[in-house]
Amino acid sequence: MMQGKKIDYVNDICLYDYFEKNVISKPSLMIRKAVFYKDKSLTFNDINSQVIQINNYLGIKITENNINIPANRLIGIHLNPDEYTVSILLAINSLSFSYLPIDPLLPNEST
Repeated sequence: MMQGKKIDYVNDICLYDYFEKNVISKPSLMIRKAVFYKDKSLTFNDINSQVIQINNYLGIKITENNINIPANRLIGIHLNPDEYTVSILLAINSLSFSYLPIDPLLPNEST
């Protein structure tokens, strides 16, 4: 059960835009730990760097005034949870892409 303050979020911006507005724009937050997975952790700065690397890997060219986005905006992801999961999902979200989660245990091979 989650406990804490109840906050109403504006739902007209995507998750990455929220991340950019409330975290990236505040350098003091960028050095804080953001993701903890087993014995590993990532800072907000690590996550943002990974988002940029993932977008570059996908071949998306981002300049100050232009984004070159391919027509196919659906990405299938096949991954097990780890410390990079948040970065991957944020990168996909930052490009306004949709993702299709693929179960790592599938397909089952028939004999």
